[in-house]
Amino acid sequence: MNRMQRRTALKVFGATAAGIAAQFSGFLPELLAVGAPEKGDINWRELAAGDLRRAITKALESSDGSRLAQLAKEEGFVLSDQDARGIGVRTASTSGAFVLIPFNSADGRTAQLLYADGDPRGPTVALGVIDQRTAGEAQVSARVVERDQVVLAETSTIEGATWTVTDHRRGVTRRVAAPQRSGRTAEQHGAVVNSINFAAVAAADSCSDCEAVFDFLYQLGCTITAAILCLACVVLTGPGAFICLLVCALFWYLLCYLGVQLNHCFFCQIAGYCTAC
Repeated sequence: MNRMQRRTALKVFGATAAGIAAQFSGFLPELLAVGAPEKGDINWRELAAGDLRRAITKALESSDGSRLAQLAKEEGFVLSDQDARGIGVRTASTSGAFVLIPFNSADGRTAQLLYADGDPRGPTVALGVIDQRTAGEAQVSARVVERDQVVLAETSTIEGATWTVTDHRRGVTRRVAAPQRSGRTAEQHGAVVNSINFAAVAAADSCSDCEAVFDFLYQLGCTITAAILCLACVVLTGPGAFICLLVCALFWYLLCYLGVQLNHCFFCQIAGYCTAC
């Protein structure tokens, strides 16, 4: 069975009434639920050009999306939607998309408009600005529209393997270390021992690497930074990390936006990197 067949055939744990959907703007609980009263099919795919263009238009024309896009332009960013990326997801009860729409600036900063839809509660929209002008560091700020006001939701700092995320709406700061990989796996992928190379997920079709990415995202929690990490996969590891972006996008859409309860093995079955738990 090939990867695409596995994506569409696998059964996974579905959302429950006590799921984590309500926490999509904050940190996840410390332990994922590994059981649920019902199961359902989850199918996903990379958005083809036509579907991606429709998703981009929908995002930019949405109330919050148009407002945040205008804010980005006022701050000197230029829309670069030809580089947008996204996935389409279908479950037993929903059908929607997750897209990241980039903006660039002359001063070296980049921005991403995040848009997820398909849930009856409505779309989630955010603008993340990434500043990597300092060698070895990255700063991320994320803004959303709440009660008709643009507010700073999160700020994050990436220093080497340490990610510090502050959720301003909850007054909570969390520091997370990037996951470690075994020396054997690191050698196989040409990476430095004891540091993860997110692009390994793309390069190796590795179950363990996918689980490591999942665990790291889980520690970051359902923050906008976790979604913007999908961009960081490209910024930090080069163009070979396209599949990493898809893994991150799938994580955020399923766990944070829809509230589907999954452990890392079931998730990586959906992503197409693990065949059994």
